[in-house]
Amino acid sequence: LASARYPIGELTFFRSFFAVIPVFVWVGYRGELPSVFYTRHIGQHLIRSVAGASAMFCGFSALSLLPIADATAIGYAAPLLTVVFAVFLLGEKVHIYRWSAVFVGLFGVLVILSDYVVPGASGAGERSISGAAFAVGGAVFGALAATQVRSLVRYESAATIVIYFSLFTALFSLGTIPFGWVVPT
Repeated sequence: LASARYPIGELTFFRSFFAVIPVFVWVGYRGELPSVFYTRHIGQHLIRSVAGASAMFCGFSALSLLPIADATAIGYAAPLLTVVFAVFLLGEKVHIYRWSAVFVGLFGVLVILSDYVVPGASGAGERSISGAAFAVGGAVFGALAATQVRSLVRYESAATIVIYFSLFTALFSLGTIPFGWVVPT
C-alpha cells in the first residue's frame, strides 16, 4: 500500500494534481476552458473542497491503519450519511423505505466498527481505533462533500465543480510539505 511509504498528504496531493490534467484536457476539448473558472459561489466550492480533501485524507489514513475490506466497508457509510445530510442541510424529503435502508446500512457499519472500538474485541487496539476513527471521518466528510455537490449542481457545471475541487485539494495538500514528503521513485 502506498501509504506505508508515502505520507498521506503527499498521496492526496498527487491524486488531486494528476486529476487536474485530464480535466483540463476535457474542458479544453469542449471549449469551456476560460469560462469554467467563472463562479459566483466560490465559498461553496471551498466548503466542498475542504470536505472532499478531508474525506480523501481520512480515507487514505484509514486504509493505512485497517484491513482494506474493513476500511472500505466503513467508508460505505458515506452515501447513507448523505441521505441524512440532504434532509437536514438541503431540506430534501425522504420516505420511510429509504430511512429503513439507511438504518440497516448504518447498523451494518456499527457491526464492523464494534470489532475495533469495543474493549477486548479482536481488532481493538490503538492503531485500529485510530483507523476506525479515520474511516468514519472519511465517510462523514465524504457525505458532506456529496451533499455540497448536490447543492452546487443547481447552478454550476460539472466541469466547474471538478476543476475547483481538484485545484483546491492540490493546493491544500501542498501545505503538508513541512510535515515530510518522500521523493517518488
